[in-house]
Amino acid sequence: MSQTQKKTLAPFFSIFLLVIISLVYVFVKMETVRAGYDVVRLGHLQKMAANEKASGELVYAKLTRPERLDQIGTSRLALVRAQKNQVVVMAFTGAVSVTQ
Repeated sequence: MSQTQKKTLAPFFSIFLLVIISLVYVFVKMETVRAGYDVVRLGHLQKMAANEKASGELVYAKLTRPERLDQIGTSRLALVRAQKNQVVVMAFTGAVSVTQ
């Protein structure tokens, strides 16, 4: 290429370079905003999962509270409450022996 051809094409190359740089800048900004929205969405999902876990633990605590289990055992399963002097002996397979 001759010197005159380079001088006539220089403005086009500079404009082309500016357009490419501008497009890359806009693309990077858009990706940053999209990543920010993803972070917000994931935070929301994490909060929802924590709420579901807490409500599940609450339901579990309600279902396994001792008063409810006692009521189910005596009314539905026909079990009787233990007396004060009643001893429950459980088998233990270990080195400890039970003495009376």
